[in-house]
Amino acid sequence: MSKSKKVDFESCRYDYEFERAILARGGELENGKGSHIKVHGPLGMAVIARRTHEIPKQIRAKIVKSLIAIGLVFVAVVWIGL
Repeated sequence: MSKSKKVDFESCRYDYEFERAILARGGELENGKGSHIKVHGPLGMAVIARRTHEIPKQIRAKIVKSLIAIGLVFVAVVWIGL
């Protein structure tokens, strides 16, 4: 039995974990300039820097925000009218 791959962006701590999650969600990766990668999604493209150490929480949040903008992360909003 094979191990399930991580798809949850919130639990990604390193760039290679983000890359695996992006590919699992149907995104495409392309080498960019220097230490950057281009991520292509259904709604556009984002550029993400590669890092050799753990990505700080604030930068992880910005990466997830970029992935939401290009359509790789779906956000469910529930409205409860009272």
